[in-house]
Amino acid sequence: MSDEQVARPGTARVGRYQASVGPLVVVGTSLGVLVALWLTASAGSAVAEVLGLPDTGLVVRYGLPAVRVVADIGAASTVGFLLIAAVLAAPQSSGYLDVTGYRSVRVAAGCAWTWAVAAFLMVPLTVAEVLGRPVGDVLALGPLLAALPLLPTSGAWLLTAVVATVLAVGCRATLTWGWSTVLLAGTVVGLLPVAATGHSAVGGSHDLATDSLMIHVVAAAVWVGGLVAVMALAARPSSDQLGTVLPRFSAIAAWCWALMALSGIVNLAVRVPLTLPNLLSPYGVIATAKTGSLLLLGVIGYLHRRRTLAPAI
Repeated sequence: MSDEQVARPGTARVGRYQASVGPLVVVGTSLGVLVALWLTASAGSAVAEVLGLPDTGLVVRYGLPAVRVVADIGAASTVGFLLIAAVLAAPQSSGYLDVTGYRSVRVAAGCAWTWAVAAFLMVPLTVAEVLGRPVGDVLALGPLLAALPLLPTSGAWLLTAVVATVLAVGCRATLTWGWSTVLLAGTVVGLLPVAATGHSAVGGSHDLATDSLMIHVVAAAVWVGGLVAVMALAARPSSDQLGTVLPRFSAIAAWCWALMALSGIVNLAVRVPLTLPNLLSPYGVIATAKTGSLLLLGVIGYLHRRRTLAPAI
């Protein structure tokens, strides 16, 4: 049997793998969208009214956070499934992806398409939000393109959409381990533009704040996306790569947790001085709760690794 034959599992087998992954991603995305919509509905238009900002309409008010959730989950899932193909699963000696790696890049292609579509939708939504206009007023190609150089966030989403599209096409075409590593590196490129134009990019010490946020975003995407992909792999009892994937991901997850904690603390300290009044403010309470939750996740992960994962592998 040739290497190419080994690298190309049957379409039906890939389809079954995608079918087992689909509900997991759909449920997670739906929950994220519902939470975003609930938070938006709770705030309503009161914030804009207090600040004297024009009403952008329901499509922008509710569509922007919902589409952002879809984009973030699509991005993290793309990272996770490419992580399996490029790092976690062992390739064949010939350099071609094995069955697990091939399935993973095919699923990553679908996730990347989701990421790309959501990122493209974020362009007019962010333009409309900044201009304070309904999204229908900014859909004309001429004004939209004219606004992009003036709006870094919208331009960042356009660049992200282009990168995600290239990744989706590449995932459909790749068969080798080498190209899967290139695609994984490409996901990092796709994550950075939006992170570089976030709220950490303004204010004092913005270089340190932006760098720490980029590290935070990449570490979170690898951790969350990798967890989704590993859970999908674990749902297939016939997989012969699980014994290799689990310990490798466990080590990577520990590093991601440490990077997230360190970068988050640095980002918070740069933007908000760690004084008692600041810590007791609404923002400080939220930041403290997030830090505590991350520490709790680290403890749970450590216990899982020692008591559950170690005996299993």
